[in-house]
Amino acid sequence: MSLAAIVVVVMVGVRYLAPRPSDPLEALSGASVAPPGQVALIELGATYCPACVAMTPTIELLKRRYAGRARVSVLQIDKPEHRSAVESLARLARLRVTPTFLVVGRDGQARAKFIGPTSYLALSGALDAELARTP
Repeated sequence: MSLAAIVVVVMVGVRYLAPRPSDPLEALSGASVAPPGQVALIELGATYCPACVAMTPTIELLKRRYAGRARVSVLQIDKPEHRSAVESLARLARLRVTPTFLVVGRDGQARAKFIGPTSYLALSGALDAELARTP
């Protein structure tokens, strides 16, 4: 394998395995996005979004791993039953790309935001960090 091919493989791997760069959370400061007292991971996605559909196995693994410790949920922007929650979260999170993930602390405040397909390690790391915070 040539050096150029190795560089491409490493760059692609870093793109999908490393934590995604986050937008600033200024838009979320002071805005409660989950019930107080509960750590949560919220995915804002869409049923027509291939990246969102590809994240389904990761979300299911996270649901199993954090059952009883954190709420892991998916809000689909194209489902009418999710409309009111999605509209407020999408506005607050400045949603531009699906999927977008929000990690919410026990105080109901967004602590981390990931944009686009995000690795299991990045999402679980953010949840672990928030669970380790003093309640």
